[in-house]
Amino acid sequence: MKELQFKQILQDTWSNSRDMYAPLRVEDFTFEPTIAGESTADVVFTLQWRGRTLSFMGELKSSATPRSMMQAMERTQYPGGGESPETLPALLLPYLSPGIVEQLERADVSAFDLNGNFFIQSPDFVAIRVDRPNAYPTSRDIKKIYTYNSSIVGRFLLRKNRTFEQVNEIYESIQELGGGISLSTLSKVLKGLADDILIEKEFGAIRVLQAQELMQNLIDGYRPPRVREEWKLKLPDDISAQRKIFNMALGEEGWMWSGESSAPAYVATTSPALGKVFTPKHLSTNNPLQEFESQRFYNVILQQTDDAYVYFDRRDKLASPIESCLALSQLDKRERQIAGQIKYSILERFDDRF
Repeated sequence: MKELQFKQILQDTWSNSRDMYAPLRVEDFTFEPTIAGESTADVVFTLQWRGRTLSFMGELKSSATPRSMMQAMERTQYPGGGESPETLPALLLPYLSPGIVEQLERADVSAFDLNGNFFIQSPDFVAIRVDRPNAYPTSRDIKKIYTYNSSIVGRFLLRKNRTFEQVNEIYESIQELGGGISLSTLSKVLKGLADDILIEKEFGAIRVLQAQELMQNLIDGYRPPRVREEWKLKLPDDISAQRKIFNMALGEEGWMWSGESSAPAYVATTSPALGKVFTPKHLSTNNPLQEFESQRFYNVILQQTDDAYVYFDRRDKLASPIESCLALSQLDKRERQIAGQIKYSILERFDDRF
């Protein structure tokens, strides 16, 4: 939502619905007030409650990313312009979520949204309402920066604890590791990560700030690859024999063990009873693997997918440690415990442990 659009909606809403923050009532408001010709705030307003008046000096925030919220709260903590000491700092937002309330509480700042939600902190009392749904959802340039191929950026930044000087340096490294994303996609995802305060992105310095939170967002955003074809195979139990068969049928670079099946390479655990293999190749009906097909007694599933994030940073025939961790995190308790061990080894290099 644009700033002017947000301002107009807020002004119309307050004019037509003074009781939107019931039991409080919007008594008076002035946008862009001035003192001696100087603007003092985006808006000053008063609320009435049981004969009591609460005065606020507010800043409009048409978007509420963690970074923009932090900057806005730093500004509103120190209201100036000659306002009364009883005037409370406040943010005006399209939507006030419980997560934002946690930030506001630490900063001692109040907030109101377009839906009737509010969080008030005064020297005498605290009032909160956050049960009204968001009627003004917003979207990023890339809506799901932790999902599918967009997640490649976060995965790459977690490979090593280092600082990059240029976006192109990251882009070229991602391409070398098999991440087929565009430069524009990379730039948009980096901006989103910076807005979420998970990375620092200043001139000459791009680095991870919160590795644990970045990893958790990747876990929460993980989706299984989109499978176009699937073959169920009965292969010899010996892994070396299976490897030889796949090399013959798909070529040395034409297949890879899934994240779940790659786990024994990264932690002390047994191989899963049912193996899983990914291939970017489309399987023909006369493929040599056809003789191993079995719908009842299969021990390996071969899936064809074009999703680049699965193959990104592969280690020969193994999925990357991060792909292994993310895939295992979606499964049952035992698999999640294995994922936790891999996760620890990834975060260990960042001094950001759990």
